[in-house]
Amino acid sequence: MKQDQMSMATSIESRVPFLDHELVEFACRLPDEWKLSGWTTKRVLRESMRGVLPDSIMKRPKMGFPVPFGAWTRGRWNDVSREVLLDRRTRERGIIEPQAVHHLLADHAAGRTDGSERIWTLLNLELWYRTFIDRQGVQTLPDVAPLHNRGMESTARHNDAHSVAEVGSPAAAR
Repeated sequence: MKQDQMSMATSIESRVPFLDHELVEFACRLPDEWKLSGWTTKRVLRESMRGVLPDSIMKRPKMGFPVPFGAWTRGRWNDVSREVLLDRRTRERGIIEPQAVHHLLADHAAGRTDGSERIWTLLNLELWYRTFIDRQGVQTLPDVAPLHNRGMESTARHNDAHSVAEVGSPAAAR
């Protein structure tokens, strides 16, 4: 399971109790009106946790799981970002303005701005373009933080030492 691999690779112990097949089968058999109540989703779960969890938890809006793009793109990903986004193929494509990307990368690396989301989006766009438009096959980013340097040898062996999912690969969808 990808979630388990990701959490173990970062030494985080996690559990996914709602992926228990018997629980999923049970939930699928419940009538729709038990699952929804107006705009309230997860009705059965919420009802079952009433009195167990505080209202502040029960009524809070959904929260995402932030990804540290800023740290990644200021660290070792800075060189990878430059390598991909200022590459001849990327420049000749004419989709992005090389000078603007150069300034974006420089300002971000220097801490003058937080361009991490733009950089990440541009990296994904370029890798997608190479994979699906140029038909160069599955594109990968170089291993920018070798797993063996972070005490993750077993994960590296398990994942063929790729620290970044291959764009467009079936493995990336797991």
